[in-house]
Amino acid sequence: MRHFLILLLLLPQLAVADDLATLAEKDASLEQKARACQRLGESGTNECVSALANLLVDQTLNVYARTALERLGSKEARQAMLAALELTEGNARLGVIQSLAAMNATEGEPQLAAFLSEEDKVLVSTALHALGRMGFSTPVATQLKHTAQGRRDLAAAVALQMSDKRLHQAILASNVSQTYHTGAHLKQLLSEEPISPTYLENLLRQEEPAAITAAMLAIRERPSPELAQVLHRVLQTAKPPLTERLIHALGHCSNEQTIPLLGKAFEQSEGDSRAPYIETLSKLDGLEPLIPHVGDPAIDKTLVASTSARINGLLEDRLQETSTSQESVPIINVLGQRQSPTNLPVLMKAASSTDSSVQLAALEALRPIVGFSEVPRLITLYKATTDNTQKVAFRALVAASRKAPIEKVGKLLLAETTAATSSESRRSWLRILITLGYEPTLKNFSLDSPETITLLAAWPSTKPIERLRPLVDTPNLKSAAVSTILTLLEKSSNIQERINTLKTLKPAIRSLTEKRRYLAALGKTKHPDAQTLIETFAQDQPVSQEFKAARSQSHK
Repeated sequence: MRHFLILLLLLPQLAVADDLATLAEKDASLEQKARACQRLGESGTNECVSALANLLVDQTLNVYARTALERLGSKEARQAMLAALELTEGNARLGVIQSLAAMNATEGEPQLAAFLSEEDKVLVSTALHALGRMGFSTPVATQLKHTAQGRRDLAAAVALQMSDKRLHQAILASNVSQTYHTGAHLKQLLSEEPISPTYLENLLRQEEPAAITAAMLAIRERPSPELAQVLHRVLQTAKPPLTERLIHALGHCSNEQTIPLLGKAFEQSEGDSRAPYIETLSKLDGLEPLIPHVGDPAIDKTLVASTSARINGLLEDRLQETSTSQESVPIINVLGQRQSPTNLPVLMKAASSTDSSVQLAALEALRPIVGFSEVPRLITLYKATTDNTQKVAFRALVAASRKAPIEKVGKLLLAETTAATSSESRRSWLRILITLGYEPTLKNFSLDSPETITLLAAWPSTKPIERLRPLVDTPNLKSAAVSTILTLLEKSSNIQERINTLKTLKPAIRSLTEKRRYLAALGKTKHPDAQTLIETFAQDQPVSQEFKAARSQSHK
């Protein structure tokens, strides 16, 4: 048992010895040596450093040897890395520099700093990043004074990753790209918690774009009421284009004084300069200053798109205060586009206005939101209006009826049809019933004139065709019946229904207009019998073009 325990204790040492032997063996493959490096990094000791260091010059095994030495992390491992700086070149040397940074080998600062005078840009960049990672400010600051722009910008990029405020100040004093000036200002702003309002205001009042951009970024990252106050002060004296940037910044950083201030400034603005105020007030749900200016396309668009629950109430209140249609109509239009059912009462009231323009606007606005509950009121309005207003009332009534149970609304409208005292009034109610497709209408509908027959073309399905078929044999009704049947047939996707109807209709097709429409219907009917019917027009010269089009379409 004792010998077994001794053997267990010796096993790791034996494994290390085997891995070291693998590294020394010339015939060992790259894969074997790479795995040996990995194992030595996990279980090796300082005895392995020399063998691993020998591989640092190898362009392939370099990375495995470096990883193992990084894991060992001892003084001896760092010294081996430092020694390799003089022995390696190319990617192998770059890798050693990166490993020294990972091991925080601060003793290597002089050697790494010496690389900063080299011409190789990649070598300089790698060394500079390593020095920055280990916290050496002096060589980084020295590079900020370099004559080559690329070196200065590289040093600035490294300096921004470090927390040394002196480096950030050195960036600002250096002739580097504006992006790094912005980064340095931002680092200094965010180094204090909370952000210094005084420093922020100082940056905003500078004419340097980098300073202003840094201030804007800091405001977005750490908004506060105090910083909003700074924005208020600067906005009082700012000029474009800074004005617009300040207004947008208030959308991210505001306090209780922001909306009144923006509202006052908005009132004093005009034209395109209003856009940022409108956008920011909308973002802050500070819409009160915009309401008196409804009718301005930009404001209307903002109010329609806003999800604020307060807008409908604000608009309704404003509508109650208006005294002219010039003021009322734009508000009604916005309410209509918002399509909120909560606006139904005020819009129904406006639809009863004696001002025709207000009434028209309200009826149009009602269409998307009315339902069965509004049908009786809309019937009354429809009966009381004339001309163009009645057309709009008709559309509103149809919209409301379509959202209602067909039997309920159909009975109401059919009763109005029966009670109508003039043929014109009766025809008006029939138009609504036909548009809805209320079937009892067909039983109570006298097809005694071309005008009444033509009304059926608005039926939403092909249902009236059966009633119209016998009329194609009545001379004075034939033309209207054929035209209406062809119109209704366009609503059918049932091929068999289409071909049966077209066959029945063929003997009645006489006029040039009828032939043209008939051929168009045949062309859309993909059926062998339709092709046969099309061929009967082969010698009919007046419709030769329609014949060719129908034949071509039916064969597709």
